[in-house]
Amino acid sequence: LHQVSHTPIGIYSAGLGQKRVCRITVANIQSIFRAPAAIPKIGMLIIDEAHLVPDEGNGQYRQFINALLLRNENLLVVGFTATPFRLKQGTLTEGEGRVFTDIVHDVALSSLLEQGYLSPLVGKRSQESIEVSSLRVSNGEYVLQSAEAEFDKITAKAVEEMARLARDKKHWLVFCSGVEHSQHVCSALRALGIQAETILGDMDELQRERVVHRFEKGEVRALVSCDVLTTGFDSPQVDMIALLRSTLSTSLYVQMLGRGMRKSPGKSSCLVLDYGGNLER
Repeated sequence: LHQVSHTPIGIYSAGLGQKRVCRITVANIQSIFRAPAAIPKIGMLIIDEAHLVPDEGNGQYRQFINALLLRNENLLVVGFTATPFRLKQGTLTEGEGRVFTDIVHDVALSSLLEQGYLSPLVGKRSQESIEVSSLRVSNGEYVLQSAEAEFDKITAKAVEEMARLARDKKHWLVFCSGVEHSQHVCSALRALGIQAETILGDMDELQRERVVHRFEKGEVRALVSCDVLTTGFDSPQVDMIALLRSTLSTSLYVQMLGRGMRKSPGKSSCLVLDYGGNLER
């Protein structure tokens, strides 16, 4: 530990404008996977959000790992994730194409709650919901395009209910079923006098940071998104999550609710309003 504490740490990230490789290097996979030759022979690769590593195909993670294995067949690959499972496959340690072979350490969310590391979730039964049986399923997951129209039918009433049930909550995160649906929900919230902004995949990074900063300062009460803030988004103040989408993925479900489990001063719990039948499922 003493030696590691005195070891230079490099950063390899195009977005940060840094490409410095040291004995320990923190890298962005989107930047480093094209340049494995920049990394010397290493003994350990640590991957955060390990559930994003595919079990098949030749994506960015696979290309990078395979290139490192050519130089060190004994490379140790370690993953960290709150959701060590995938849709249809089971745990990350199952399947023929698995990268990870064993779960070394596991801790239950219930244990973290009991120890005070996480904020509890509190669900309230919503009066509005869609007919999930009408949604199309492809590759084991609901097709968002088919869900968008169904959720739009209840948008107005669902937003009115949010305003009533979450009137004491100050930082809302609303997950929607599509880009247009996100925009409709945002407009409906604004019509009720609730300051809301959308966070979408094609948004400029600087613009996104500005919106999130305003959200954390309390100038924006609700962030509305589709498939953007589900993983890795860290804003401890989130005290209400609304699911205006349905999923069959346990991993995605846990990741979405996890956005509200960070602890924050003055926050006792996070309210969950589910309009897609996810809690029951």
